[in-house]
Amino acid sequence: MFKALSEFVSTHYGRYILLIDEYDIPFISIHLAEWDIKTKKAAQGIIKLLFQTMFKDNDNLLKGLLFGVFEVPLTELGSGANNIKEIRMIPSEESDIQSSILAATHPHSGNGLDALTDSFWFNTNEVKLMLDQSAKTHPAIGTYKSFILATIKEWYNGYYIGCFRCKYNPWSVSSFIETLCSILSQAEPPTSGFQMQAITQSAARAFWVTTGTTGLIEAQIDKHRAQFVSLAKRLLCDYEHCKTLDPQHFEGTYEPVPWLPRGST
Repeated sequence: MFKALSEFVSTHYGRYILLIDEYDIPFISIHLAEWDIKTKKAAQGIIKLLFQTMFKDNDNLLKGLLFGVFEVPLTELGSGANNIKEIRMIPSEESDIQSSILAATHPHSGNGLDALTDSFWFNTNEVKLMLDQSAKTHPAIGTYKSFILATIKEWYNGYYIGCFRCKYNPWSVSSFIETLCSILSQAEPPTSGFQMQAITQSAARAFWVTTGTTGLIEAQIDKHRAQFVSLAKRLLCDYEHCKTLDPQHFEGTYEPVPWLPRGST
Protein backbone atom coordinates (compact mmCIF):
# COMPACT_ATOMS: atom_id res chain seq x y z
CA MET A 1 0.00 0.00 0.00
CA PHE A 2 2.80 2.43 0.84
CA LYS A 3 4.61 1.69 -2.41
CA ALA A 4 1.46 2.49 -4.40
CA LEU A 5 0.91 5.71 -2.44
CA SER A 6 4.57 6.68 -2.85
CA GLU A 7 4.45 6.19 -6.62
CA PHE A 8 1.21 8.19 -6.87
CA VAL A 9 2.65 11.16 -4.93
CA SER A 10 5.91 11.06 -6.88
CA THR A 11 4.12 10.94 -10.24
CA HIS A 12 1.95 13.97 -9.48
CA TYR A 13 4.26 16.08 -7.31
CA GLY A 14 7.80 14.75 -7.74
CA ARG A 15 10.16 13.31 -5.13
CA TYR A 16 9.00 14.15 -1.63
CA ILE A 17 10.23 14.60 1.95
CA LEU A 18 8.78 12.08 4.41
CA LEU A 19 8.13 13.32 7.97
CA ILE A 20 7.45 10.82 10.77
CA ASP A 21 6.55 11.97 14.27
CA GLU A 22 7.04 9.75 17.35
CA TYR A 23 8.93 7.13 15.39
CA ASP A 24 10.11 5.65 18.69
CA ILE A 25 6.60 4.70 19.88
CA PRO A 26 6.39 1.35 17.97
CA PHE A 27 9.74 0.26 19.40
CA ILE A 28 8.73 1.28 22.92
CA SER A 29 5.37 -0.47 22.61
CA ILE A 30 7.08 -3.70 21.52
CA HIS A 31 9.63 -3.41 24.33
CA LEU A 32 6.96 -2.92 27.01
CA ALA A 33 4.49 -5.48 25.62
CA GLU A 34 3.93 -8.63 27.65
CA TRP A 35 4.76 -10.85 24.68
CA ASP A 36 7.12 -13.76 24.30
CA ILE A 37 10.46 -13.27 22.51
CA LYS A 38 9.19 -14.85 19.29
CA THR A 39 6.25 -12.44 19.06
CA LYS A 40 8.46 -9.43 19.81
CA LYS A 41 10.92 -10.42 17.07
CA ALA A 42 8.04 -10.85 14.63
CA ALA A 43 6.76 -7.36 15.50
CA GLN A 44 10.23 -5.89 15.09
CA GLY A 45 10.40 -7.59 11.68
CA ILE A 46 7.24 -5.75 10.61
CA ILE A 47 8.71 -2.41 11.69
CA LYS A 48 11.96 -3.26 9.89
CA LEU A 49 10.10 -4.01 6.66
CA LEU A 50 8.12 -0.77 6.98
CA PHE A 51 11.26 1.34 7.41
CA GLN A 52 12.92 -0.45 4.49
CA THR A 53 9.91 0.32 2.30
CA MET A 54 9.71 3.96 3.36
CA PHE A 55 13.37 4.89 3.38
CA LYS A 56 15.91 2.38 2.10
CA ASP A 57 14.18 0.98 -0.98
CA ASN A 58 12.18 4.09 -1.94
CA ASP A 59 13.41 5.79 -5.12
CA ASN A 60 10.63 8.37 -4.83
CA LEU A 61 11.98 9.71 -1.53
CA LEU A 62 14.13 12.85 -1.44
CA LYS A 63 14.82 12.91 2.31
CA GLY A 64 13.30 11.60 5.51
CA LEU A 65 13.00 13.32 8.88
CA LEU A 66 12.05 11.41 12.03
CA PHE A 67 11.11 12.89 15.41
CA GLY A 68 11.06 11.01 18.69
CA VAL A 69 11.34 11.50 22.44
CA PHE A 70 13.52 8.50 23.22
CA GLU A 71 16.63 7.76 21.23
CA VAL A 72 16.23 4.57 19.19
CA PRO A 73 19.39 3.56 17.27
CA LEU A 74 17.71 2.48 14.06
CA THR A 75 20.74 0.90 12.43
CA GLU A 76 21.52 -1.19 15.52
CA LEU A 77 17.94 -2.43 15.71
CA GLY A 78 18.08 -3.58 12.11
CA SER A 79 15.31 -1.21 11.04
CA GLY A 80 16.47 -1.18 7.45
CA ALA A 81 17.29 2.54 7.50
CA ASN A 82 20.84 3.72 6.95
CA ASN A 83 22.82 6.93 6.40
CA ILE A 84 21.18 8.48 9.46
CA LYS A 85 22.36 11.70 11.07
CA GLU A 86 21.22 12.24 14.65
CA ILE A 87 20.36 15.65 16.07
CA ARG A 88 20.16 15.41 19.87
CA MET A 89 18.32 17.90 22.00
CA ILE A 90 20.29 16.99 25.14
CA PRO A 91 23.94 15.84 25.06
CA SER A 92 24.63 12.40 26.52
CA GLU A 93 28.33 11.68 26.55
CA GLU A 94 27.78 9.19 29.37
CA SER A 95 25.80 6.03 28.81
CA ASP A 96 24.25 5.74 32.26
CA ILE A 97 20.92 7.44 32.88
CA GLN A 98 21.91 9.67 35.78
CA SER A 99 24.88 11.16 33.90
CA SER A 100 22.69 11.73 30.85
CA ILE A 101 20.20 13.71 32.91
CA LEU A 102 22.86 15.69 34.72
CA ALA A 103 24.59 16.40 31.39
CA ALA A 104 21.84 18.96 30.73
CA THR A 105 23.68 21.28 33.15
CA HIS A 106 26.76 21.10 30.92
CA PRO A 107 25.29 21.83 27.47
CA HIS A 108 27.15 21.69 24.19
CA SER A 109 28.43 24.83 22.50
CA GLY A 110 25.81 24.63 19.77
CA ASN A 111 28.19 23.77 16.95
CA GLY A 112 27.59 21.22 14.18
CA LEU A 113 24.35 19.27 14.43
CA ASP A 114 23.68 20.79 17.86
CA ALA A 115 23.34 24.20 16.19
CA LEU A 116 19.85 23.15 15.03
CA THR A 117 18.60 22.60 18.57
CA ASP A 118 17.43 26.22 18.82
CA SER A 119 14.78 25.29 16.26
CA PHE A 120 13.08 23.04 18.83
CA TRP A 121 10.37 24.46 21.08
CA PHE A 122 9.52 28.15 21.58
CA ASN A 123 11.75 30.94 22.81
CA THR A 124 10.58 34.04 24.68
CA ASN A 125 10.28 36.21 21.57
CA GLU A 126 8.07 33.63 19.86
CA VAL A 127 5.77 33.46 22.90
CA LYS A 128 5.52 37.26 22.95
CA LEU A 129 4.66 37.22 19.25
CA MET A 130 1.84 34.73 19.90
CA LEU A 131 0.46 36.98 22.64
CA ASP A 132 0.66 40.02 20.34
CA GLN A 133 -1.29 38.17 17.66
CA SER A 134 -3.92 37.05 20.19
CA ALA A 135 -4.24 40.62 21.49
CA LYS A 136 -5.62 41.71 18.10
CA THR A 137 -8.86 39.86 18.86
CA HIS A 138 -8.64 39.99 22.67
CA PRO A 139 -7.26 43.42 23.73
CA ALA A 140 -7.09 42.37 27.40
CA ILE A 141 -4.16 40.11 26.50
CA GLY A 142 -2.21 43.15 25.32
CA THR A 143 -3.15 45.19 28.38
CA TYR A 144 -2.01 42.52 30.84
CA LYS A 145 0.68 40.97 28.68
CA SER A 146 3.41 41.17 31.34
CA PHE A 147 1.43 39.13 33.87
CA ILE A 148 0.30 36.61 31.25
CA LEU A 149 3.90 36.11 30.13
CA ALA A 150 4.99 35.68 33.76
CA THR A 151 2.32 33.00 34.18
CA ILE A 152 3.50 31.22 31.03
CA LYS A 153 7.07 31.33 32.35
CA GLU A 154 6.02 29.90 35.68
CA TRP A 155 4.13 26.99 34.11
CA TYR A 156 5.89 26.13 30.85
CA ASN A 157 9.38 27.67 30.88
CA GLY A 158 12.71 26.26 32.05
CA TYR A 159 13.47 23.49 29.55
CA TYR A 160 17.05 22.87 28.44
CA ILE A 161 17.47 22.07 24.73
CA GLY A 162 21.16 21.45 24.05
CA CYS A 163 22.98 24.71 24.82
CA PHE A 164 19.76 26.74 24.83
CA ARG A 165 17.97 27.40 28.11
CA CYS A 166 14.56 28.63 29.14
CA LYS A 167 12.67 27.15 26.17
CA TYR A 168 8.88 26.76 26.22
CA ASN A 169 6.81 23.65 25.58
CA PRO A 170 4.93 24.44 22.32
CA TRP A 171 1.86 22.28 22.99
CA SER A 172 1.39 23.68 26.48
CA VAL A 173 1.86 27.32 25.44
CA SER A 174 -0.47 26.95 22.44
CA SER A 175 -3.09 25.18 24.54
CA PHE A 176 -2.83 27.81 27.29
CA ILE A 177 -3.31 30.72 24.86
CA GLU A 178 -6.18 28.92 23.13
CA THR A 179 -7.86 28.27 26.50
CA LEU A 180 -7.29 31.86 27.61
CA CYS A 181 -8.83 33.24 24.40
CA SER A 182 -11.79 30.90 24.78
CA ILE A 183 -12.44 32.10 28.34
CA LEU A 184 -12.16 35.76 27.30
CA SER A 185 -14.60 35.17 24.43
CA GLN A 186 -17.23 33.77 26.78
CA ALA A 187 -16.87 36.27 29.64
CA GLU A 188 -17.25 40.00 30.09
CA PRO A 189 -14.03 41.95 29.44
CA PRO A 190 -12.01 42.18 32.68
CA THR A 191 -12.21 45.58 34.36
CA SER A 192 -9.27 45.14 36.73
CA GLY A 193 -5.92 43.42 36.94
CA PHE A 194 -7.16 41.05 39.61
CA GLN A 195 -9.99 39.85 37.36
CA MET A 196 -7.50 39.21 34.57
CA GLN A 197 -5.23 37.45 37.04
CA ALA A 198 -8.02 35.05 37.98
CA ILE A 199 -8.88 34.41 34.32
CA THR A 200 -5.23 33.78 33.43
CA GLN A 201 -4.64 31.42 36.31
CA SER A 202 -7.81 29.47 35.47
CA ALA A 203 -6.44 28.88 31.94
CA ALA A 204 -3.12 27.47 33.18
CA ARG A 205 -2.91 23.71 33.63
CA ALA A 206 -0.58 20.79 32.89
CA PHE A 207 -1.62 20.24 29.26
CA TRP A 208 1.33 18.05 28.29
CA VAL A 209 0.93 15.31 30.89
CA THR A 210 -1.89 13.69 28.93
CA THR A 211 -0.06 13.54 25.58
CA GLY A 212 2.16 10.49 26.05
CA THR A 213 2.93 7.31 27.91
CA THR A 214 5.28 7.05 30.88
CA GLY A 215 5.78 3.30 30.56
CA LEU A 216 9.42 3.43 29.47
CA ILE A 217 10.31 5.98 32.14
CA GLU A 218 8.70 3.82 34.81
CA ALA A 219 10.62 0.79 33.58
CA GLN A 220 13.90 2.71 33.71
CA ILE A 221 13.15 3.96 37.23
CA ASP A 222 12.57 0.38 38.37
CA LYS A 223 15.80 -0.73 36.69
CA HIS A 224 17.94 2.12 38.07
CA ARG A 225 16.05 2.88 41.29
CA ALA A 226 19.12 3.73 43.39
CA GLN A 227 20.33 6.31 40.86
CA PHE A 228 16.92 7.92 40.59
CA VAL A 229 16.52 8.11 44.37
CA SER A 230 19.92 9.79 44.63
CA LEU A 231 19.04 12.20 41.82
CA ALA A 232 15.64 13.02 43.36
CA LYS A 233 17.31 13.85 46.70
CA ARG A 234 19.77 16.14 44.93
CA LEU A 235 16.98 17.90 43.04
CA LEU A 236 15.01 18.47 46.23
CA CYS A 237 18.06 19.85 48.02
CA ASP A 238 18.80 22.18 45.10
CA TYR A 239 15.16 23.30 45.08
CA GLU A 240 15.23 24.18 48.79
CA HIS A 241 18.46 26.09 48.24
CA CYS A 242 17.08 27.99 45.23
CA LYS A 243 14.05 29.16 47.20
CA THR A 244 16.38 31.22 49.43
CA LEU A 245 18.07 33.00 46.50
CA ASP A 246 17.18 36.40 45.14
CA PRO A 247 14.88 36.06 42.06
CA GLN A 248 17.35 38.13 40.00
CA HIS A 249 19.80 35.24 40.41
CA PHE A 250 17.90 33.23 37.81
CA GLU A 251 18.05 33.57 34.05
CA GLY A 252 14.82 34.68 32.42
CA THR A 253 13.36 36.33 35.54
CA TYR A 254 9.82 37.62 35.57
CA GLU A 255 9.01 41.06 34.26
CA PRO A 256 7.50 43.41 36.87
CA VAL A 257 3.73 43.57 36.96
CA PRO A 258 2.91 47.17 37.92
CA TRP A 259 -0.76 46.64 38.80
CA LEU A 260 -0.11 43.87 41.34
CA PRO A 261 0.78 44.54 44.99
CA ARG A 262 4.48 44.35 45.80
CA GLY A 263 5.58 40.75 46.28
CA SER A 264 2.60 39.24 44.42
CA THR A 265 4.80 37.82 41.66
